[in-house]
Amino acid sequence: CESSRSPIDTLLVNCGAGGTFIRWLGQTIAVVDNASDLQAGVQAFDHGSDEKAWNYFRKAGREGNTEADYWLGRMSELGTYVKPDPVKAATYYKTAAEAGWSLAKAKLGHLYLTGEGVSQDYVSARSWLEQAARDNSPDAQYDLGRINAEGLGINNNPV
Repeated sequence: CESSRSPIDTLLVNCGAGGTFIRWLGQTIAVVDNASDLQAGVQAFDHGSDEKAWNYFRKAGREGNTEADYWLGRMSELGTYVKPDPVKAATYYKTAAEAGWSLAKAKLGHLYLTGEGVSQDYVSARSWLEQAARDNSPDAQYDLGRINAEGLGINNNPV
C-alpha cells in the first residue's frame, strides 16, 4: 500500500486492487474504489449480511464494476434480500456476461435454456453456454450436453 497526506491531515491509503481508503485522524471514513465495494459485498454475502451485500453490489455496479452485476443477478435469482425476480436476474447476468464474466454467461445461458426470466431461446442458450464452456464452466458444459442429448433447438427434419 502507498499513502500520502493532504494539507488537512487526511491520509489516503492506496492498496491497488484492495481499494483506496480515506483515513482521517486514524479512522477510515470512506472507501473510494468500486473494487473495494465489490469485495465488501462478497464478504457481507458470505457472512449472511444480505442487505449490506446488496447495497455494496449496487454501489459497485453503478460505478461500472460488472462483476457486481453477476452478484446482483444471483441475489435476484435466489431471492436473497430481494423478492425473487428472474427477469431482473437475467438483466444483471446479461450485463456481466457481455463484459466477459464466465459465471454470468453460464447463468444467462441456463435461463435461456429454461425460459426463466427470458423467452426460451435455444440458439441464445447455446451461444452463451458455449462461451462459458470454453471458460471451463462445468454448469455450462452440463447444459450443453443436455441441449445436444435432447436435440434442443436442432432442426431434426431431414427434408
